Amino acid sequence: MIDLEGIKNILPHREPMLMVDRVIDLVEGDYIVAEKTISEEEYFIKGHFPKMPIVPGVIIVEAIGQVSGILIYKTAGLEGDQTERSAGFAGVDKCRFRSPVFPNETMTITVKIDKMNNRICKLIGSVSVEGMIVTEANLTMVNNNPLNQIMDKY
Repeated sequence: MIDLEGIKNILPHREPMLMVDRVIDLVEGDYIVAEKTISEEEYFIKGHFPKMPIVPGVIIVEAIGQVSGILIYKTAGLEGDQTERSAGFAGVDKCRFRSPVFPNETMTITVKIDKMNNRICKLIGSVSVEGMIVTEANLTMVNNNPLNQIMDKY
């Protein structure tokens, strides 16, 4: 289990763009399960859409990306100062939105490593709410220094 402060020690993201509340399961080099509870006060809820608020798809994909980042950094043994590292999106494939996510719901974000080398990490992600898959996406993340050398072992 990793709480919010632990997540902030791993990711460079901060509110309002931090899209992970807690990590509930993680096996380095394999998979991660994390959660994000959507508040009615989230900045994106107020305008998307005022009469029927839902979480924008891009925010859901961002949550998958951030959870992927935690898995990558934990696998590489990197925590603490984030100034000399970055892992960013290189691609999103096979993204499907099956159902909307509403305020006061908790997204469970699951990411599994598919392939990893010294520069690229391919991941399979899904988001569920109350056990129902609402979004699926395959991500490609590019690893920048100092991840290049560390992640070459996987």
